[in-house]
Amino acid sequence: MSTLASAHAPDLDRSLESTPQPRRILDLGPLHIDVDACRVHVNGQEVPLTWLEFQLLVTFAERPDRVQPRGQLLTEVWRVKPGNTTRTVDTHVKRLRDKLGSAGGMIQTVRGVGYRLSELPSVQDVDGRCTGRGTVGRTRQGELHGHSVAAPSGQGRTLVGLGCPL
Repeated sequence: MSTLASAHAPDLDRSLESTPQPRRILDLGPLHIDVDACRVHVNGQEVPLTWLEFQLLVTFAERPDRVQPRGQLLTEVWRVKPGNTTRTVDTHVKRLRDKLGSAGGMIQTVRGVGYRLSELPSVQDVDGRCTGRGTVGRTRQGELHGHSVAAPSGQGRTLVGLGCPL
């Protein structure tokens, strides 16, 4: 190493250390995902996830409101060739929804295609019937996780965020 290069090497090391790199943080509704630290919080509570569950959630969160086909998820998360008729994706999505608790409804099933992550969860009434998103018949406005949703008027039922298929 030349004298000039060795004289400036410590300065280069210090300049790299003093320049903080921005953290990759994904915030969607009640979800807070710190990609660099591999940590997930739902409403301020940390949720322990496996590495594959974490990668699956990050893949959804980086593309909110966009449908992620099962084959694409197999390729990107599991590094498996698409075309397999495995239920791996479905099984992991179910486990991920369960672990996310109240935020699990943000992962929506798109029948015959795959899944998407949406800040407005699918909603289902107490009787278990899927009401989708938006207004249902004659309604009054209610609140669900900070989002405006429709509640059936005069029927005394409340809507809860669950992962019902669309």
